Amino acid sequence: MAELPKAEPIAEPAPIVLSPRTEIVFPESETQHVRLTNYNPFEGQSRIELPTDILAREFCYPYPGKKISPYGMRGRSMHTGVDIKAAPSDIIRAAFPGVVRMAKLYSGYGNVIVIRHYSGLESVYAHNTKNLVGPNDVVEAGTPIALAGRTGRATTEHLHFELRIMGEPFDPELLLDTEHRCLRQGTLVLAMANGKATTSFTSGGTSPDWLAQQAGQMQPASAVSETTRTAAASVHIVKKGDTLYQIARRNGTTVAALCRLNGITERSILHPGVRINVR
Repeated sequence: MAELPKAEPIAEPAPIVLSPRTEIVFPESETQHVRLTNYNPFEGQSRIELPTDILAREFCYPYPGKKISPYGMRGRSMHTGVDIKAAPSDIIRAAFPGVVRMAKLYSGYGNVIVIRHYSGLESVYAHNTKNLVGPNDVVEAGTPIALAGRTGRATTEHLHFELRIMGEPFDPELLLDTEHRCLRQGTLVLAMANGKATTSFTSGGTSPDWLAQQAGQMQPASAVSETTRTAAASVHIVKKGDTLYQIARRNGTTVAALCRLNGITERSILHPGVRINVR
């Protein structure tokens, strides 16, 4: 059996997270619908505060396109997210780290992905031409999760992006600055009252220094050049528990292609810290 050469793990700054990254495994019953009401992230608390200076350490704007439709009423129906114009089959990325709860063809959403984040939020990515991840896949901010499309009820290629708490959507622009493609400066406040969650935002303003700070911290899909994004996505650093199948799915490729690129076989042992070429 061929082995990849061992390598010293690459030293990286310890991530700042809001809650422990406990293992999450979703039963099949929780992978079937976008709206899931039996999940309560408050766990006896009545209030959760999410400061964006913390969230920004592990954040990626999901697609660097122009907002074409906001959250809110459309005639008699509710538009439960923001729409971001996208190029056909371009890469959509996870906004925050978490675990994929749902990935399937689903009614008007078309190919949709729902990610449960460690903060208690869930994010939704809809109308994809192809989903690159499946239920129970672990993703990081910036992980490629889908290819942009117009499946479901859509008249043009775009990303329909939602944020939800306890199954209920709220305006993503409470948290996202869609003009600058970053997080707003302040604190997202989640509160529990009478069995329902409410959202509000305490703004700290959006200064040039804040925007510059995020530009240095955000993942490849943020407002950076296409060359930078391509280079950043060309190598995967193996983590404990990674398999070739998982790496292939997360990067929109195949196990066979990874083997050809790296001169390995499907049975090669992957040592943590080793770099795997994915492009």
